[in-house]
Parts: sequence; structure tokens; C-alpha cells
Amino acid sequence: MTFTDTRVLITGADSGIGQATAELFARAGADVAITYHTDEAGIRETAARVEAAGRRALVLQLDVGDPAAVTAAFDRIGSEFGTLDILVANAGQAMSGVPVAEMDDALLERILRVNLMGPLFTARPFIKMRKAQGGTGKIVFVSRWPSTCRPRRARPTACRRRASARCAAPCRGSLPRTGSTSTPLPRG
Repeated sequence: MTFTDTRVLITGADSGIGQATAELFARAGADVAITYHTDEAGIRETAARVEAAGRRALVLQLDVGDPAAVTAAFDRIGSEFGTLDILVANAGQAMSGVPVAEMDDALLERILRVNLMGPLFTARPFIKMRKAQGGTGKIVFVSRWPSTCRPRRARPTACRRRASARCAAPCRGSLPRTGSTSTPLPRG
């Protein structure tokens, strides 16, 4: 599959899934806007990989839990990079090893704001950008595990996965349909 003349935004591209996704899109011919929150060394590595593939990397520091920051990032992307074709909403806030029962309200709210609201904060301006161009686009919401939330092991990240799956549904009707892709993950 090739992505020549395609522009992609990948949030949380400083490591792991986001970094690998950025590199793969670049190898397939896409220019990639990549975001990070605090890991400057990681995002520099991602940008180097994208550029080594002969593609352009636009690096943005971004807190996806801050809708004003997301809007500002999209303004910059639009002026410096052009209209996006694909959004990969990958950024997430780790649990930091603190059990839910011991979390203060601020940490819990921060985790849920980034992990649940962040993908939707990024989807809104992407949808607006695509509609302004009269075209279709693709949004990929990344979830690290199946979207289940078992009460005995309930964590905000597990609940986020189920909530994200439900909250993503309204995005499906926001752009003209070109089909959807479901990628089941093997158990094990």
C-alpha cells in the first residue's frame, strides 16, 4: 500500500505504536505531522526516521487533553503542512503505577481527559478540516488492548477503551462514508 501525496497526523508519536506508525507511513510515501507531550528525545528520533525515509516530518508539542492546544496545533498544521488526510489518535496518559483507590482526583481527571477526551478533541478539528476541503478522511483511534472493563481489575485505561469505542461512533457519520475497517486482535 502506498500513501504518496498523503498527509498524516499521529499523536503520541514519540515512542511505541506512534513512532512505528509514523515510520511506516513515511516509508509508504506519506508526509507526517507528529506530536509529543514531554519526550523530546523520542520525537527527535521519530522525526529522524521519517526524514530518513525521504518524507517531511512536522513536529509539534501537544497536550491532547487541552482543546485550545489542539486547535492551535491544527492551525499550525494547516498553515505549514496543508490539509490532513489521515488522523491517528494514539496519544495516551500512562497510569504511573498508582492504584485507582489511591489516585487523587486531579490525576484521575488528567488520565481520563487525555485518554478519553483527547482523541475526540483531535477528531473535531480533523473532521472540520476535511469537510472544508469537501473530501473524505480516515480516523484511526488506537487502543492498546480490547475494549473491556472488568470490575475486579477496573482501571481508568481499561474503561477508556470501552468509552472510546462508544464515543468514536458519532465520528463515523461526520465524514462521507468510504467504508470502515475493523481490526480484531488475537487473544493471547
